[in-house]
Amino acid sequence: MKSISNIISLKLQSRAHLLEKLTAITTACLPESCHGHVSAAGIRDNQLILISDSPVWGSRIRLSSQSILQMIAEHTDLQPTGIRIRQAQPRKVPEPPVRHHRHLDSRTSHMISQAAESITDPDLKQALLRLSRKR
Repeated sequence: MKSISNIISLKLQSRAHLLEKLTAITTACLPESCHGHVSAAGIRDNQLILISDSPVWGSRIRLSSQSILQMIAEHTDLQPTGIRIRQAQPRKVPEPPVRHHRHLDSRTSHMISQAAESITDPDLKQALLRLSRKR
């Protein structure tokens, strides 16, 4: 079996490592309260693209933009000239599905139990009798 690193291209792996490094550098320049609310998305047109999950965090990131740019220049081969901050929609946790408990009315239950009496297969007969008792 091939390992995942053999399947994923080297270019994609190096891109992922770069984004991870940029995120770590950015996070190190921010107050601890901002950690977890920002991630690096890349560099485009010599601008560092950062993703924040709300406008509040975006404003706090902007306050530290010069120190972020200096740290990136010191620790990477990149020389971004500015920072762009994009908003990401907060991740919503999906609600658990609603389970509907279905009940049979007495007429339907009686019809199923009558049908079960005429069945010769014992497993099917037992299943129909169990079904008929669900009221």
